[in-house]
Amino acid sequence: MPRRDHALVERYLLECQQGHRRWRPTTLRTARGNLRWLVEHLAGQGVDLRTAKRRHLKVWGRDIRLRRDGEPRSESSENTLITHTAGLFDWLVETKIRRTDPARVLHRVRVPERQPRPGPKPDPHRALVCAAANELYFTWLVMILCLGARCCEIAWAKVEDIELDGEGGALWYCMGKRNKERVIPVPAGVLRELAPFLDGRSSGPVFTHSDGTALDPERVSRRLRDFLKANRIYTTPHQFRHRFSTDYGEFDGNIFRHCRVMGHDTPEQVMKYTATTATMRPMRQLAERRLTGVPRPAGRGSGHRRPSSTPAEAEPFPGRSA
Repeated sequence: MPRRDHALVERYLLECQQGHRRWRPTTLRTARGNLRWLVEHLAGQGVDLRTAKRRHLKVWGRDIRLRRDGEPRSESSENTLITHTAGLFDWLVETKIRRTDPARVLHRVRVPERQPRPGPKPDPHRALVCAAANELYFTWLVMILCLGARCCEIAWAKVEDIELDGEGGALWYCMGKRNKERVIPVPAGVLRELAPFLDGRSSGPVFTHSDGTALDPERVSRRLRDFLKANRIYTTPHQFRHRFSTDYGEFDGNIFRHCRVMGHDTPEQVMKYTATTATMRPMRQLAERRLTGVPRPAGRGSGHRRPSSTPAEAEPFPGRSA
């Protein structure tokens, strides 16, 4: 019974890959593992994907609240399991393998609002100093900290996607998540760090293995994480992207342009990446604009005098008799 269900899972994943979803390899691997676990769980209840009822899915929904090691599962991880389960049963109904969808009893849990995680301010400088002896890691860190690139975008970068602008810089037509393209201006200083990897080529991956094949996004992320930890820097590559977003917001207050640079769909997504706090300079400028030329109450400027607790007699409005 599980073998037949595993075949159904593989058929479902294949159609997802050939359709509009185009999951990344890591997402595909996660979905396969989650759905295989679902198949084994249903088999333990004596049913399969074709015969499972609502009560069987309720048991599944209860059991996924804990990880396999017995620790509580995070809300986002639980939602991922529910999403993969719901997608599979929706496909089973769509392909007429099933008539009903028992996964409707599963409800996504509320995920706490994610806050920006830019990491300590000194970490970007420390990371670049540590990577000065490693040209590859240094360039990857520059692309994250100066361009806001994701690890997957670094792995997918192609020489033909980087167009010189004639002024020492370039435009990077970056292919991001879900095959969404955005245009990232590359300053001349950053382009100089990329130049050794472009090497006068007209096409092909920017970063490759020794045999010339493209890097895997997971490998880029893992190698960078291991390098940072080895140097006692515990800010992750993705947190450095939060740092880029936070620092970029200090130079450019246009939230819509900020969205384009980050590759986000809405300003709300940018807010989850950008740690902002009130600063003295704009507050001082606004106060000066409001108070310049405004007459002060009598006695101001002679120290901190506590105002009288007895209110003064109200004066009539201009043009109105007392």
